[in-house]
Amino acid sequence: MLASLALTAPANAQTAASADTPGLLTRLATWLGGTVAGLFAEDPDRGTRPSNNAFVLPGRSAASQKAKAAPPPGKRVKELTGKRSRYGTVYELEDGRLQAEISSRPVHYRDAGGKWQNIETRLQGTSEEGFVQGNDKAGFSSRFGDKTDKLAKIKLGNRQVTLGVIGQGRQISPQVGGSAVTYPGVWDGADLTYAVTSEGVKELITLTKPPAAGASFTFTVKTGGVNARQQQDGSIVFDAADGSGPVFSVPKPFMLDAQDDPASPYGKRYSDAVTQTLTSQQGAETTITITPDAAWLTAPERKWPVVIDPTIRMQPGWPEAWDAYVDSSKKTTNFDSSWRLPVGKAGTAINRALINISPWLVPVPEEATLIDDARLEVYFDQALGEAGPVTVGVYEVTSDWDPSTVTWSSQPTFATQPVATVTRNQGELSRWHSFNVTQLVRPWFSNPDWTNGFMLKATNESSSAPIAGPVYEGSSELYGADGLAPESVNVPKLVVTYGNPGVIVKEPRQASAVGASLSWTAYNDATPSDPSDDLVEYRLRRWCPAACQVNPNGGVVDSLITTLPPGVTSFVDTSSGGDPAKVGDPSYVHEVRYWVEAVLKNGEVVASQERKVILPKPGLVTAVVYGSADTTLAASEPSTGHDTIGTGGQKWLQAGNTTSSAGTTRAVIGFGDFADRIPADAKISKAELSLWGVNTTGAGAAFNAHKLTRDFDETATWNSPWTSPGGDFDPAVLGTVVDIPANPGWRTWTVTDAAKAWIADPGSNHGLLVKVANEPGTAKQTAQFLASEADESLLQPRLRVTYADTATSPAFFVPATPERMDSEATTQIPVAITNTTSQPWPASSTAVSYHWQLPDGTDISTPDNQLKKQLTKDLAPGETTVVNADVKAPTISGAGTNLAEGLTLVWDVQDTLNNNWKSASHQLPTLPQQIRVDSPTSDLLGAEKFYAYTGKNTAPDRPRWLTRTRGT
Repeated sequence: MLASLALTAPANAQTAASADTPGLLTRLATWLGGTVAGLFAEDPDRGTRPSNNAFVLPGRSAASQKAKAAPPPGKRVKELTGKRSRYGTVYELEDGRLQAEISSRPVHYRDAGGKWQNIETRLQGTSEEGFVQGNDKAGFSSRFGDKTDKLAKIKLGNRQVTLGVIGQGRQISPQVGGSAVTYPGVWDGADLTYAVTSEGVKELITLTKPPAAGASFTFTVKTGGVNARQQQDGSIVFDAADGSGPVFSVPKPFMLDAQDDPASPYGKRYSDAVTQTLTSQQGAETTITITPDAAWLTAPERKWPVVIDPTIRMQPGWPEAWDAYVDSSKKTTNFDSSWRLPVGKAGTAINRALINISPWLVPVPEEATLIDDARLEVYFDQALGEAGPVTVGVYEVTSDWDPSTVTWSSQPTFATQPVATVTRNQGELSRWHSFNVTQLVRPWFSNPDWTNGFMLKATNESSSAPIAGPVYEGSSELYGADGLAPESVNVPKLVVTYGNPGVIVKEPRQASAVGASLSWTAYNDATPSDPSDDLVEYRLRRWCPAACQVNPNGGVVDSLITTLPPGVTSFVDTSSGGDPAKVGDPSYVHEVRYWVEAVLKNGEVVASQERKVILPKPGLVTAVVYGSADTTLAASEPSTGHDTIGTGGQKWLQAGNTTSSAGTTRAVIGFGDFADRIPADAKISKAELSLWGVNTTGAGAAFNAHKLTRDFDETATWNSPWTSPGGDFDPAVLGTVVDIPANPGWRTWTVTDAAKAWIADPGSNHGLLVKVANEPGTAKQTAQFLASEADESLLQPRLRVTYADTATSPAFFVPATPERMDSEATTQIPVAITNTTSQPWPASSTAVSYHWQLPDGTDISTPDNQLKKQLTKDLAPGETTVVNADVKAPTISGAGTNLAEGLTLVWDVQDTLNNNWKSASHQLPTLPQQIRVDSPTSDLLGAEKFYAYTGKNTAPDRPRWLTRTRGT
């Protein structure tokens, strides 16, 4: 069930961006996550089309544009945040031109102030009555409760629906992961999952076993401002109470089991034998009953679990971008809800993809009288077959079509000749296809008529055409996130370059609780002979969707982290910690979005793209180690190397036990940079191996990760250089992934024990091996993953390691410490503390406290000014909690009355049973913070001892980038 939102066309975007304005489903680790990943799709909106005057467009009254010779687009140097739209982002290029990237799914929403912000779908705790989790940063409001009669509420404007399960409400504990919340055991043998996407909220019923005969699932739907009615086709519509038209609709649902099915639009065996009935309506409460076909559920070939997907769509307006496909073998079937966009032949069936991305979804300025370049870009990991090369053409669609109803029989008309073609050669996978559609798109900007988009089809669809063709990935939110940065979804996009450059922030490879280690490309001056636009400085900025650390003077910290001279292109941020009151919550996810501004002499500010980073808990560091070598070992070709896989020489790894020319296969991955990336004394709390899965054959197998016991390189085979065929590895299983799904996405194994062993004995680091757990068993499955040589470098094998580093990461996070206190005054400060030791901390004998030190290191703590605050709960190794610690300033003594001390407040933890400080007994990293302690009359400047001013104008020759940010 998806509550899908289709917002009305936005008003004109601003043409200038403020320098201070900043511009996922979390995958479930079980089969449920892998299978329903394709179901957590963001379905296109429905309704009326936006008006033509929604954006400022070039040449609306002019004739069609003339073609002009233009250089190819260069590198992007900044985003123009004032030109954002719901689906579009505009960048400035290094040569001064602009480039609009228009996605096939929403990427921005308007905040309360009317500014476009990046969509953020993660759930956060909420205090709204009756609900415990929610989200307000996806363009609509969603709430999730902890009672079965009030599970979810979705609200847009003054209209809303609240979903629950019929019957007496009972308490239930939701399991929250990123954007998804799961309610286990809502019914006997059935779980319920909701997931927030950029267009709505998915609801899935997962059956873990055959239900009782005649089973059905009944929901209560409490409405506000809408009335429900049943339609003849089995769908349900909620009309606006004021008569303005449909607001929500519930199309006929479907279900699927765990068996892979390449012919299925969802990648799994499916059935539409599910009915939904509007059984009663009393005022603002409606009851909907979902009944799956008992015969399909009880069929002997059924493979569990089974997922049922009823869908609620919100449709107050027509979508601005959408896609679908049609299949000649299923002439009356609509595939709007599928993540797949297949093109070519599959058996006797012909597949065609339809994409409509309106180019005016971004505000192209009047001066852009010519479009230099326009490209339709689509990505694929899979193919319909490998019988030969297939030439794919992009054709102009010449009649209207609706993604929710289009079928092979009702497909729109299209031009007879392709605008552009790309050939997918035999064996090519995991890459982008870019179609030059410049000649087609140019007239769209001068013609006010509505455009109908593109069709992708094989140029040869005859009976003799090969069974082959790419399976492009549509606008469904299909992929998970891994590493320090959430991954971008490989959705279709239209990239338009026009008119008249900035820097690129690189993906960070290390982060602590208070910030990431950042680097970026140097600014490239497009006019080096003109000194007026030379680079003056860089400004590093950030914002935090779930709040950054608190400024001791009140409010959140400013978006500006630091300024840097032109020659500096890296910085270690220590000022972007999380909300001190929330970091102890295990479900709290602290995300920071960084960008760099290049400031020019003429006053122009050129911003980079935003880089998302997920920061670890206080006291911990997260680092990403990329694979240094990898290959596949094949039992049936024991003396042959397989650094690439298959007839097309795919840059893949493979592990499996299905029948093929390679036989049983195993993947080996080396991490030779581990010792360089992870400190030798790191106390590792978690390590995960992540491989980007591109495809599978078969189903049901468990894939285990093992520690290798012998070195290898990419010439390795099944027999060499091993003492045992198939690789020398420790039989102990590090982690397991069961029944890898066919849809692309990250597959993650926990390999913490291996990482700990490599710290204890660096010489034991020989890499990792992935294999089917029971290779001779009856469960047959083979999975392919991207290798380190793959075209998409961000999808290469990686090891994500989280550890306690006593040298660089304090166990404390205390950003709210005041800059000054009066002598003998007492204040309360929230302190986030992480147990970075290997021993548990009992609450009854563990207290947070501190030391007072003079600038020369002399400890002036006394029983009177060294207060202690007991932990409120036992703290296991690696866990974080927040303590509201009481702090008392020491007594200021000495000659004179105008006196102040520049002191150091050093946070520590004490074992109150033995009176031992853990900084001494367990090497717990302390946190020193500078604080000024004043006597009551110490306001006269210059009366302070040991205190150095670093404020404005006190050190005119000191570069601003040397000023330390307070709080960590």
